Amino acid sequence: MKERCLLCDIIDQELSERKRIVCEHDNFVAVCPYASRFPFEIMVLPKKHGRILSDNPASAIGDFAKILKPVMTKLRLGLNSPAYNMVFHYLPVNSGSDAEAESLAYHWHLEIIPRISVITADSFENGIFVNPTLPEDAAEFLRNIRE
Repeated sequence: MKERCLLCDIIDQELSERKRIVCEHDNFVAVCPYASRFPFEIMVLPKKHGRILSDNPASAIGDFAKILKPVMTKLRLGLNSPAYNMVFHYLPVNSGSDAEAESLAYHWHLEIIPRISVITADSFENGIFVNPTLPEDAAEFLRNIRE
């Protein structure tokens, strides 16, 4: 273990580069992740490290709604209301590992995967995905959509 959180490092880099940011709020940032598996994949990340959504104060949870609304509006307007999957990633429960180490290493987030391309069973079985859309292009397209 490197005693740091990968997503905290990613957030710092994304905020520094600003190429893949879709939108940002005081406590959250929405990005099209580097090496996205799917076209227009978006991660909504809390800027402060936390294991689960409820680790945040009530005001930050309100900010989560404030960033989620424009993200979903941009997807609806820009991609013609696509089907999508929304996946919350939380700290594993009762994993049997070192709870303190997991708490330091795990950063909750929301992943939004628009279903705008055909995904073959082979992709999932082999873990090999082909995304024809650069995340920088996807982020710029979505950023430029006015609500």
